[in-house]
Amino acid sequence: MRTLIVLASLVALGALIFSTTPGQRLAERIGIPPLRGRAPKDDRAFLLKACDGDRLRVRERLAAERGRAPEATDAELHRKAIRRWFQEREESG
Repeated sequence: MRTLIVLASLVALGALIFSTTPGQRLAERIGIPPLRGRAPKDDRAFLLKACDGDRLRVRERLAAERGRAPEATDAELHRKAIRRWFQEREESG
């Protein structure tokens, strides 16, 4: 019983930590998906396809958008990155 309480407490503490902005950055670095505001599967799949399947390029695009809008959710960042991809594609011809 004590183990269950400790485990539940650790999960709750992790959820609290990862819901803050610094915690979200840490979670992203270690590969934990966002707890709230996660991008829809279709948006994530489209952005990955737009980056030719290169996950590093996806992370770079999302990081660039995060620099422009640090308080944006994961879903908003994906949408902004997709819009920027379309703009770049339109400008290049």
